[in-house]
Amino acid sequence: LEHLAWPERLLRDLHRCLAPGGKLVASIPNVRHFPHLWRVVVRGEWTYTDEGILDRTHLRFFTRQSMGELFQEAGYRLADQRGINPTSSARWRLFDLLTLGRARDMRYLQFACVARPVQEASAS
Repeated sequence: LEHLAWPERLLRDLHRCLAPGGKLVASIPNVRHFPHLWRVVVRGEWTYTDEGILDRTHLRFFTRQSMGELFQEAGYRLADQRGINPTSSARWRLFDLLTLGRARDMRYLQFACVARPVQEASAS
């Protein structure tokens, strides 16, 4: 989805491809990932790379919240959204303590999302 200019269009088109009870599963990079933001905010770096959050082919960037908004715009409800590939650096642990855990989503490089079409999600 991060490789598309209009990912919500693809998600809408996929409605007709899903079998009854079907779900979409996506793994989406988290632009709020702490090490990434450390490089942007503290070091002033925004350098595209061959892989990762700043992959040269990424056209869109998402946070945990904007992922949910994307699916909602396209007519889905998130059935599950969980962080994967967590960071556990000393800087992260200190930041987590200082923010009293209010920015826990920044720990994860990606979020695994499971979404269901709204009509089916409300029927179950």
